[in-house]
Amino acid sequence: MKLNVISAVFFVSLVAALSVSGPSRTASGKEPAESAKVSVEVLNWEQTQKLVARHKGQIVVLDAWSTSCAPCKEEFPNLVKLHQRHGKDVACISMSCDYAGIKNKPPEFYRERVLKFLREQEATV
Repeated sequence: MKLNVISAVFFVSLVAALSVSGPSRTASGKEPAESAKVSVEVLNWEQTQKLVARHKGQIVVLDAWSTSCAPCKEEFPNLVKLHQRHGKDVACISMSCDYAGIKNKPPEFYRERVLKFLREQEATV
């Protein structure tokens, strides 16, 4: 099971999929394995649905959150723990609602903020 982290609102998504991002350290100070690092990509709704469909046979948990939502940020580590405990049977897909449709702030505007939070939470691919 791979933890796929999705940032989406309406029909545009920032998705952390199977690609590798640059070097980072987790909250524990450890650097994750190169294959476990998250990255964020922009996907449309159809591409997001295809990402979910790739997990056929697994239970899919879709978590909607935002970096501006304190309860969401408090709950997020539980998603990471779920992935760690049941990674073979459960696909954890996290959808950030940071993108608000503002013209001068496209989905890419939120990429680093979302990626920073994911790294701090030790989310892995």
